Amino acid sequence: MKLYFPVPPQADGVLLRNFLRRCAVSTELARAVKFHGSGFFADGQPILANRRLAAGQMLSFELPADGEGVAPQPEIPVQVVHEDAFALLLEKPPRLAVLIEGLSRRERQKLLSSASIPELRGLFLSLPERLLPELLNALPSRQKHPLLEKLPKNLQKLLQPKKEWAEDSVGYIMSGDGVVLSPRDTVAEALDKIRRDAPGKDLVYHCFVIDGERFVGTAALEDLVLAAPEEKVAQLTEEDCHAVPPEMDRAEAARIMSRYDVQVLPVVKDGRLLGALPFDDVLDVMEDENTELFHHAGGLYGDNDEGSLWGEALRRFPCLLLCLVTGILTTGIMENYEGMLSQVLALSFFVPLLIDTGGNVGAQISVLIIRSMGLGRMESNVLGRVLLRELVTALLLGGAMALLAAGRSLFIGAGGQVTFVVAMAMVCVVVASDLLGAVMPFVVKRLGFDPALISGPLLATIVDVLGLALYFAVASAVLL
Repeated sequence: MKLYFPVPPQADGVLLRNFLRRCAVSTELARAVKFHGSGFFADGQPILANRRLAAGQMLSFELPADGEGVAPQPEIPVQVVHEDAFALLLEKPPRLAVLIEGLSRRERQKLLSSASIPELRGLFLSLPERLLPELLNALPSRQKHPLLEKLPKNLQKLLQPKKEWAEDSVGYIMSGDGVVLSPRDTVAEALDKIRRDAPGKDLVYHCFVIDGERFVGTAALEDLVLAAPEEKVAQLTEEDCHAVPPEMDRAEAARIMSRYDVQVLPVVKDGRLLGALPFDDVLDVMEDENTELFHHAGGLYGDNDEGSLWGEALRRFPCLLLCLVTGILTTGIMENYEGMLSQVLALSFFVPLLIDTGGNVGAQISVLIIRSMGLGRMESNVLGRVLLRELVTALLLGGAMALLAAGRSLFIGAGGQVTFVVAMAMVCVVVASDLLGAVMPFVVKRLGFDPALISGPLLATIVDVLGLALYFAVASAVLL
C-alpha cells in the first residue's frame, strides 16, 4: 500500500521528518519505512529525512510489509484479540496501559503505582529504553527497588546510573541507545557496523566516534552514506558537536539544541561518553517548559491536583490574593484623589483605559524578553541596550496611544485641560510600563528566580498601581 502527502505552501522548506510528524506519521512507522521499507520519495525521487521539502511536491512512501506480529510478554496478562497492518486489539487488565508513552506524567504515576511488580517488569521489557528512566522515576520507592532487582542485568546497568543525577538534569533523561564507531574505521566498515547494530536502536542518524574510551565526536549518517568507501571515519567526525555534561539542567540543553539546530547532544563527563540526548526527548522538555510558562502567566504556580477541590483552590488562591491586593492599592490611590475626581468627573472615565494600556504594554515586552532568555538569545549584559531600544519604542507607542486617547477625550467633550492630562499621562504610563516590563525579567533572573514568574499577576499588579499613580500625578500638576 502506498501513501501520498502533498506539500502545502505553509510547509515549504520544512524538514521531511518534521513534515511527517505534522502528517501524524509516527516515529516508529517512519523508521520502519526507512530501514525496512523502500524509503521516502518526493515527486518520485528518493529523499532523506533531513532534507527540506518544497511546496507543491508530492511525498510518497510504501507501507512496509507486515512483520511477525507482536507477542505479549508472559508477565503481562494480555491476549491479542485482533491484529492487522494498522491496529492491534488487546484484552488486558484495567490497571495496565498499553499506550504508556502517550500518557501525561501524572497519569503515568497514577497508573504505575497500582501495578504489580510482575506487570511492571513485563512493561519495562516491552518498551523502548529511552522511556524507562522517566517511568522508573514515576514509581514510588516501594516499587522502584523491587522492580530493579527483577530486571535483566543490562537494564539494571542502564537505569541505576540515572539515580545519581537530579531529576531535572540531562543525565537523568539521557539515552544510551546509539551506534559507536572508531575513528580508524573506514566508511565501508562503519556502514557495516550500522547495518548490524542500528536495528532496534533509537539513535541512528548520528553515530558516536570513540577512540578507546575517549569521546571524539559524532559522524552524521548522511555524511557516511555519501563518502567514499575507503575514507576514514576520522575525516568525517565533527568534534564540535555541542557535548553537554550530565549535570546540566535539561531545559538549558533544550535551549542549546534549539540555538544550534542539532538533532542529538552527546552527554560527556571526563572525556567519556555516558549517553546522548535525542531531539524527541528534548521536545518533551520544551513542552513541559512551555506549559510551566503558561501556568505562570495565569498565576498558577503548581501542578493541577486532579480530583482534589481543596488542592485546586489552594493553587488558584495566590493569584486571586494578588489581584485583591491590587484592588486595595488602586482603591486607596483613588480615595486619596477623591476631591479632584469630584471636581473633574471626566478624569474617572479614563482610569480603565490607562491601566489596561499600561498592563498590555508591560506584558508584551516582558513576554518577548522572557522568550529570548529561554532560547538563550539574550544575556544580562545587554540590559542597557535593551532599555535604550525600548525607550525609543515606548515613546513612539505612547505618542500614538496619546493621540487616540486625546481624540476620545475631545469626542466626549472633556475639555482641553483634561485632554492634555490624558494624553500626557498616556505617554508616561506607556513609557514606564514598557521599561518596567523590560527590566523586571533581568532583575528577577539576577535574584535567582525564574523570570517567567513576573509575566503574570505580579507585573500586572505593579503596572496597575504605577499607572494610576502617574495619572493622578500628572492631573495634580496640571489641574491644581
